[in-house]
Amino acid sequence: MTVYKPLSSQAKLAAEAAVASAKGEAAKPLLPCRSEQNHPRQFLLNPVVVTKDNVKQTVIKDGFQNLETIQKSLPKEKWPH
Repeated sequence: MTVYKPLSSQAKLAAEAAVASAKGEAAKPLLPCRSEQNHPRQFLLNPVVVTKDNVKQTVIKDGFQNLETIQKSLPKEKWPH
């Protein structure tokens, strides 16, 4: 098992923050952040738990990893379904 944050979600947030910054606006965080100190805004994404049951619908579908590499790295009984 591992966790994964889809790159498309991260890229979308980064692009929105860049556009807001270029316009002189503050990017809107997904979750409010309360702090006594001056910390940068946070964009918290929910990670997806990746198992052999959903690896094809997550990291393989998104092109982050390919099935051949996974199969070469694991014994056959641990291959994705």
